[in-house]
Amino acid sequence: MALEAPRSPSRVPGSPCRPGPDPRAPHRLVLVHIVPMSQRTTRARRLTLWGGVLLGVGLVLAFLSSHLADLVMGYANLGFAVVALEAGSADWQHAVRLRFWSDVFVYGGLIVTAVGVFMQTRGALLALSGEEG
Repeated sequence: MALEAPRSPSRVPGSPCRPGPDPRAPHRLVLVHIVPMSQRTTRARRLTLWGGVLLGVGLVLAFLSSHLADLVMGYANLGFAVVALEAGSADWQHAVRLRFWSDVFVYGGLIVTAVGVFMQTRGALLALSGEEG
């Protein structure tokens, strides 16, 4: 009694079927229908995913801004009295530049985080409702 070799099923191009195991006869293949995800579900998942990525970027920008602000403040954060830098000196210009970039990262992080929250909220609402767009 010889076992039959598994045969590949005839497949129509573009058919939403793929070969799968037959529970009644493990040595034979049958066609299992794959249900494609609806466009709404795919869009909701993408919105949620990209919203999460933007939230992570916003968090990184907040950490970077905090680091730059600490560099600007120097020993003043530790409670030491610091002599003010002479206006117009190279160190003063460097501190002003760091403070500028710190502010840019704060406001950029706020905007990116707000967009990420909006995208995740929109994705969650789209997944719950029957709306297609």
